[in-house]
Amino acid sequence: GISALKPNSINFCRVKNHGYEMTPRWADKIGKVDYSIAPTFAFARNKVVEMAEVKKEFPHMYRTGHPVGQPFGYDFFEFYVPGETEQRYKEVYGVDMPDQQITLRPGDSVFVDLTGDGKVDANDVHAIGYSDIPEYTGSINATLNWKGLDFSMTWVGATHVNRQLSSFYTPAFGTGNQSMLNKWVYDNSWTEDNPGASLPRISLEKSAREHNGSLSDPWMVDASYIRLKNLEIGYSFRIPGVPINNIRVYANGYNLLTFTSFKANDPEAQAGYGSTRYPMTRVYNFGINLNF
Repeated sequence: GISALKPNSINFCRVKNHGYEMTPRWADKIGKVDYSIAPTFAFARNKVVEMAEVKKEFPHMYRTGHPVGQPFGYDFFEFYVPGETEQRYKEVYGVDMPDQQITLRPGDSVFVDLTGDGKVDANDVHAIGYSDIPEYTGSINATLNWKGLDFSMTWVGATHVNRQLSSFYTPAFGTGNQSMLNKWVYDNSWTEDNPGASLPRISLEKSAREHNGSLSDPWMVDASYIRLKNLEIGYSFRIPGVPINNIRVYANGYNLLTFTSFKANDPEAQAGYGSTRYPMTRVYNFGINLNF
């Protein structure tokens, strides 16, 4: 007879996706000026409805019900200030500050005990921030023409997106203390002279490096941005007596302006390899077109 193959496990997942996209366009003329404006706007969100997950003791650890690629990390409380952090933690949560599993020094990250067992461990991770795929994206294209003068520009942007910093950013000096220190990390790390920093203190101690480098709010940056992707201006004309049908001189530029709170790298770079890419460059072109 023939015996059926019975697999030991099944890999499955059901995801619900929904969203919308709008692309209106307006074109008109005012006197001798022709112009157009064409904005686009898109929203996309997904949620894992069902997936194969190892049974977990605490509900906050499940990925089901969250978007695909949802980051999970520790609930950050504050950077440690001896005596003061313990008092603030008890005022907020009504219990003593949990054991952070390291000997805390000023500037170390303090995490919240979500399980209530008095210590911070792998069971205290939960969903934090957005994934590195933006939920909202948009652009605006605009053109203008007047007596041979033409102008066009394109703006793009995105929001509801985070970058999970790792690799190039943490741990400082690399896993073997043999790599460079990122200047942005240096400028934004906690020191006695910079207690309002956004990143924990830099340390060469293995336990502190691993603890402070754990994924939490300090290492989840808002990667929302608005960027002037391109801009071009030109002028077309003819010269009487010259056998050229049309002459157009122009100048254009790409990646001219970027507005974002994330200054360490390109906000469009996704989380792979620590959210880094070769720095975005501005490009300027000047030229002339001849139409015979």
